[in-house]
Amino acid sequence: MPESPTPAFTGLSQRLDRFGPTIAQAILGLYLVRAGFEAASKPLWFDEYFTFYLARLGFSDLWRALLSVADALPPLGYVLTRGAHTLFGTGELATRLPSTLGMALFSYCLFLFLKPRVGVLPSLAAMIFPWLTWGSEYSIDARPYSLMTGLSAAALLSWREAVEGKRPWGLAALTISLAAAISVHYYAVFVFLPPRGG
Repeated sequence: MPESPTPAFTGLSQRLDRFGPTIAQAILGLYLVRAGFEAASKPLWFDEYFTFYLARLGFSDLWRALLSVADALPPLGYVLTRGAHTLFGTGELATRLPSTLGMALFSYCLFLFLKPRVGVLPSLAAMIFPWLTWGSEYSIDARPYSLMTGLSAAALLSWREAVEGKRPWGLAALTISLAAAISVHYYAVFVFLPPRGG
C-alpha cells in the first residue's frame, strides 16, 4: 500500500496549484525578454524579407501580391506584422514580434491545457520544453509557423473549454482561433482533421 504524502509535500503542492499560473507567467516573461533580445540582435534572413516587404504594402496591394503568388501564404500574418511595424517601427524586433508572441501563446496554452490533468510542475516542464528543442531556433523568425502553432494551441485549449467548461465561450474561442490559424498559414488545415481512433 503506498504511503500517503507528507503534510509538507501536500502544502507545497497546494501552493504550487494556487500560484502555478503566476509562476508560468513569470517564466513566460523571462522567455519574452530573452527572445526579444535575440529577435532584435539577429539580422533578417532571406525568407523573412518576404514578410518584411509584403507587410509594408497596403491591404489591396498585399492582396494583389498574394494573388500573384509573391508568397504562398494567407494575409493575416502580414497584417499583424504591419501592425507591429506601425506600433514599434520596422526593425528586426517588430518584424519578428508576431512570431515571438505566437511561441509564447503556444507555450502558455500548453501549460493551461495540461495543468488540470497532470499538475503544475509537469505542466511547467511541458511549457518550457519547446524552448529547448532545435525548432526553437526558428520560433522567432518572421514567418508564420510559430503564430500558427500558438493559434492551434489556443484552439486546443478552447476545445477543452467547450467540452468541459463554458460551452458557448469555448465554441466562440475555438472558431476564432481556428479561423485565425488558417489565416496565417494554410498548414493549419491539419488542425481541423480529427485524430484517428483505434
